[in-house]
Amino acid sequence: MMFIVFIRVCTLHIDLFHILDTPRCGWTGRLQKIFEGLKNVRVITRAQSATWAKIKQEPYMSYQHYNISASTTISGFFQNRKYLSDAKQVIRQAFQFSDSYARHSEKVLHRASEKFAKVASPILVGVHIRLGDMKKPEIIKFGYTMTNISFYEQAFRHMGHLHEVERLIFVVSSDTISDTRKMLASLSKRYNIYYMEGGSPEEDMCALSKTHHMITSGGTFGFWPAWFVNGTVIYFSGYARPGSTLEKIGYCRECFNLPTWTPLGNSHVII
Repeated sequence: MMFIVFIRVCTLHIDLFHILDTPRCGWTGRLQKIFEGLKNVRVITRAQSATWAKIKQEPYMSYQHYNISASTTISGFFQNRKYLSDAKQVIRQAFQFSDSYARHSEKVLHRASEKFAKVASPILVGVHIRLGDMKKPEIIKFGYTMTNISFYEQAFRHMGHLHEVERLIFVVSSDTISDTRKMLASLSKRYNIYYMEGGSPEEDMCALSKTHHMITSGGTFGFWPAWFVNGTVIYFSGYARPGSTLEKIGYCRECFNLPTWTPLGNSHVII
C-alpha cells in the first residue's frame, strides 16, 4: 500500500511525485504498465533521493497524519484504511487499469455471463480465494488463518439474501484454482460459479474490480478489487489468529477493512 502515500502527496497540492526504484525492486516498470495513471510518473533512484527528508510508518497498521513536503521519502506498509479516505477520487484515477487489462476483464466477465446464459440480468460477485502460501508452516506459525468451506457457505448465502440469488454469478480467482474447485464443489451444485483460469494476477485483479460485489479471503490482493467495487463486500474476519505474532505486531481488521464491509469467519475448523 505504499503507493497510497504517493497519491496522497498529490492531494496535498504538490505538483510532482516520484516512484523510488532500487536494484532489488522489480515491480516499478510492471506497475506503470498495468496502471494508466502511473505511466507518466518519474522513476528516481535511491541515490537521487539520498538527501531527502524521510518518513517511516511505525507501528504496522497504525494511522498518523503526516505533514508531507516536497522531497520526502516515505516508507512503510500504510495498510490502514484511513489513508484512503481523503483521496478516493485521486486513487481511482491513478489506478485505472490500462486498456489491455480492461479489455481482458470484459472478455472474462462476458464468458462468465455466457456460461450461465439463462441468468437474466446477471449480478456478478467477485471472489478472491488465497490458499497457496497460507498452507506453509511458517505462515501458519506466524498467525495467518486460511478460509475453509464454511466461510464461503456463509458468504454465498449472505449474498443470496441481500441480492436475488437466481441472478448471482460468482466469479472466482485463486492462487490455487484446482484446490479451490475441490473446496467449492458442494457450492457448485447450488450456485452459479465461474472460475478464472490462465490469467495473470493483475488480469484477475482487474476483472474482480469490475464485478458488482466482492467476497475476499483477506490480504492486500483481495482488498484492492474489493475497495474499487461499489457494492456489497464480505471479508474473512479470522485472518489473524488471536494471540499470534501477526496480531501482536499490530494487525487490526477494523483498521484494514472498511466499516461498511461485512465480516464473516469460519463457522467450524476443518483439519
